[in-house]
Amino acid sequence: MLCAQKKSESSLEKQVNAIAAGWDIAVQARSESSVHALKKLLLRQPVVTVALVAAELRVSEPAADTSIQKLVNAGILIQSSTGRRNRHWQATEILGALDSFGARARRARSRAESRLTVSKTPREELDEAIST
Repeated sequence: MLCAQKKSESSLEKQVNAIAAGWDIAVQARSESSVHALKKLLLRQPVVTVALVAAELRVSEPAADTSIQKLVNAGILIQSSTGRRNRHWQATEILGALDSFGARARRARSRAESRLTVSKTPREELDEAIST
């Protein structure tokens, strides 16, 4: 299982790196723009609010909102809540990569557990047969 887990981790890492590279191509902004820091934040925190982005990036809420809107316009973020207050945005590509990783890990664990099923010893089978 450890080998399968390392392979999945490597696959997840490659997938996330490919997503990040695609974002770098999709977003054109000044090098000092907070939008670049937001892209990095999304790799570890794929669901954000304006308040969270402002706090994490140490920028004002209007600056955080501007960065979010740039990523919405680039198709990187989508709003996942309704209304004008307490809005949440999510990076669906990262969430999809994490979901795929979780599914692969569950399958690998299930396969490993099925191989570890211990059969009864002849003595245990005899004892069971006698008791019934």
